[in-house]
Amino acid sequence: MDTFTLPKTLTRRLGRVAQQTGARAESLVRDAVKGHLDYLEWLGRSLDEAEEEAGREGWLGTAQVRGALAAEIGGHGRGRSKVR
Repeated sequence: MDTFTLPKTLTRRLGRVAQQTGARAESLVRDAVKGHLDYLEWLGRSLDEAEEEAGREGWLGTAQVRGALAAEIGGHGRGRSKVR
């Protein structure tokens, strides 16, 4: 993908920042996209590592927690007293 369209508001902001910094708009866009992709890749790796660690430590997953809560609520009925 070589070309894309930006909304007018972003185009104006990009032009203003390019003028203020003396950088080319294309360079600013390239750096911004690269930085965001780097972040998303790092985040994906970090979440995968955290999930693996949680599994090794025996943490419950979301589905397991929801199931346990549903079983607990179902077992106690509606007459449960409120915690104060």
